[in-house]
Amino acid sequence: MEQDGHSLKATVSSYTKYAKDLGPYCVTEVEKVKGNLISESSLSALSQSNRTPRLSTGKCNIALTGLARSGKTSIHSVIFHKISPHETLFLESTGRIVKHVVSHSPFCQLELWDLPPELLQSDSESSPSLEDIVSICSALLFVLDTTTETPDETLQLLHQTIVRCYNANPNIHMEVFIHKTDVLSDEQKLSFQREIQEHVDGELRDIGLDRVVSQVSYRLTSIFDHSIYEAFSQVLQKLHPQTSLLERLLDTFVGYSGIENAFLFDAVSKLVVATDSSPVHGNDFELCSDMIEVAIDISGIYSFGNSRNHTEDSVESNRIVEESSSSLDHWNISSLSCGYFFQDSSCWCTIRLGNGMVLHMKCVGYYLCLVLMARGEILDSNWGLVGYNVRVFSECLAKIITKSMRCRD
Repeated sequence: MEQDGHSLKATVSSYTKYAKDLGPYCVTEVEKVKGNLISESSLSALSQSNRTPRLSTGKCNIALTGLARSGKTSIHSVIFHKISPHETLFLESTGRIVKHVVSHSPFCQLELWDLPPELLQSDSESSPSLEDIVSICSALLFVLDTTTETPDETLQLLHQTIVRCYNANPNIHMEVFIHKTDVLSDEQKLSFQREIQEHVDGELRDIGLDRVVSQVSYRLTSIFDHSIYEAFSQVLQKLHPQTSLLERLLDTFVGYSGIENAFLFDAVSKLVVATDSSPVHGNDFELCSDMIEVAIDISGIYSFGNSRNHTEDSVESNRIVEESSSSLDHWNISSLSCGYFFQDSSCWCTIRLGNGMVLHMKCVGYYLCLVLMARGEILDSNWGLVGYNVRVFSECLAKIITKSMRCRD
């Protein structure tokens, strides 16, 4: 290993030289020396820098709204409660405000406010009102049903909701999920999204709210494919204060390891917490998500014991009116099967694809997993290198999480 030692010294010296000039957040092409070990100081500079974004001490509040039967309750039930998409047909419509607390990994701390459709009416006398809820939220997620029989009424309600939310909280992020798009062709999806965006943006400009246009994002979703996970991942990344830091850590990791892409997943919900800045192909997310499912299924069969009591899983549904909470059986079952694999940092999984690419997944603790995409020949020749770099990345990630937990305490 003498040669590797010289390589590490050269890497540390090279990184230190550029870091002094560019600062710990600057990861340029010059620094991305393919085939080198990541120096511990290089990632530690990012994880401990004074320029690290201020760590949030609370959860991200997201308000879910839309017309009756639009699918908003189904969305969070599929992602966080692990209900099958087909079972959502039997879910009741939301008749009161319900708060769902999601708190199972350090980078997926959410409070989801499921709002009844009545709150969207301008003459509603409900307490708390839409404005009261939105004022404490970081994002509003409006679910627009593409199969609705009253599209004009829905678009008008969307416009009114955006205006009301902006007046109540000018800094809020607004997300429009164009939902149930599985019934549309790819061409119809893009046409539908373009028409909705042009209509809403035009109405906002007509009343002088041009600055609000940039705060509204539109995403095509369906619970019957991976689009809902991808869309919600983008919302999560937008809201989390450490996304930029994690992206730079992953950029450094990818550059030094010579791989194609790296994803940091919340293993339980299968949401992408962060990814590197390299372009991602359309099916990459789906492949990585399916890999996590395979690991969960196999570990549930062949693993022994569970190091964590499933009663500690902290996803609960709070009925605002009744002021009570109850754990979700669907979540406990899923978290129990997840616990066998994703809590052991020594566990890993590799899948080779027919096109020569390799998916490699490594648990990094805290129900987080790092999924790598690399060419088979590169990963085979640099297996030890990638393994070492994963270990350094995991240690730096642990430092970030520890710092975050101290801030919350």
